[in-house]
Amino acid sequence: MKSLILKIVRIIRKEDIKLGNFSGRDLIRILFWRIICLIRGFFLFNILSLRKGIFFVGSGTNIKGREKIIFNSSTTIGSRVKISAIGSKRFEFGKNFSIRDLTIIDAFGSIKKDSGQLFVGNNVGISENCYFAIRGNLTIGNDVIFGPGVKVFTENHSMEINELPFRLQEEIRSNVVIGNNVWIGAGAFILPGVIIGDNAVIAAGSVVNRSVESGTIVGGVPAKFLKSLK
Repeated sequence: MKSLILKIVRIIRKEDIKLGNFSGRDLIRILFWRIICLIRGFFLFNILSLRKGIFFVGSGTNIKGREKIIFNSSTTIGSRVKISAIGSKRFEFGKNFSIRDLTIIDAFGSIKKDSGQLFVGNNVGISENCYFAIRGNLTIGNDVIFGPGVKVFTENHSMEINELPFRLQEEIRSNVVIGNNVWIGAGAFILPGVIIGDNAVIAAGSVVNRSVESGTIVGGVPAKFLKSLK
């Protein structure tokens, strides 16, 4: 059983990976759930969207604006995930993309403005309970991992004291760019206008309000330089 699952995973991901020391019962559970998700993904993508590829989709997932969304092969979407491209220009996800339960990727913010676009590279993994507000553009490179509860924002409100309440003031869109081979720890906040360089690490719980240099670790509130990576 273990060798069969490992062979299937390697065929799908096209990577040489190892499998943990799971019990036979757990392996059966994993295999059964993946088969159910594969069947759901086949009907949702291969038939309804007329696409070719391997797609795993959990229960209760909601995808809106599907005509603007491009999924490449080998995509895994967890349960109760919300992906809405309504109001955006385009969403594109690379190969070996995975997104876990209860995560939201949402473009629609205001009827006054259309939203930007989302581009996600290859081998990107997003954990549970993350939130991505695609008001401006968000670009994510290859081999990026997001810990649970990460939040990424691409919009701010004007904060002038005048006759208009904050909710009616100008919405300021600022693009966010995340480079290749970046690890964003659990509960981190990435604020509008931030550029994160390649090979960077964002410590858990950080609030990143300024750009991050390549090959560095930052952390804190607000996030500050901690050390360089060699």
